[in-house]
Amino acid sequence: MSSEELQIAISRCRDGDKAAFTIIVKAFERRVLSIAYSILGNSDEAMEVMQETFFRVYKNLGRIKNEAGFGRFVCKVAANYSIDLKRRRNGRHYSLDDEAELPASVNLQLSRGSTKPDTVVERNEMWQALKIAVAELPNKQRTTLVLHDIDGLSKAEIAKIMDCPQGTVRSNLHIARKKLQSKLKEYR
Repeated sequence: MSSEELQIAISRCRDGDKAAFTIIVKAFERRVLSIAYSILGNSDEAMEVMQETFFRVYKNLGRIKNEAGFGRFVCKVAANYSIDLKRRRNGRHYSLDDEAELPASVNLQLSRGSTKPDTVVERNEMWQALKIAVAELPNKQRTTLVLHDIDGLSKAEIAKIMDCPQGTVRSNLHIARKKLQSKLKEYR
């Protein structure tokens, strides 16, 4: 969706056009799910975050003055609500074993190349190790890594979403990558 189309949809939505809000939801739902899943590791909770995010966005449309920052606003709402939900869940653990639960933007493709059984098994082991290593990262490092390396957001955008300096984003990203590199060194 172009920025002009987004601005039109936001304007129409402010005027009470509910169909325009559906356009906004479709434009951002995958990104919101990806952010929520990266923080929570559970698809049901990620869906809850998506619903609450768009409820909050709709409720605050009148207060948003800068359409250019609308995407960052949506991501920030999703990230903040996900972090709040994770804190409330008080350490309950969810399994990341079900690869089918992952949103498409998080589901990394490791299946390119050979389809020999031993290669497939090795890739599956690497995939499982990667999921576990990412899940074990602290919230801020995991969120930064997913927003940057999977969702493709810039460090400046992530800094605005996470309400921190760009230097903190760079530091979190560097530390997260080093931790993953250390945990996955046997797969090089």
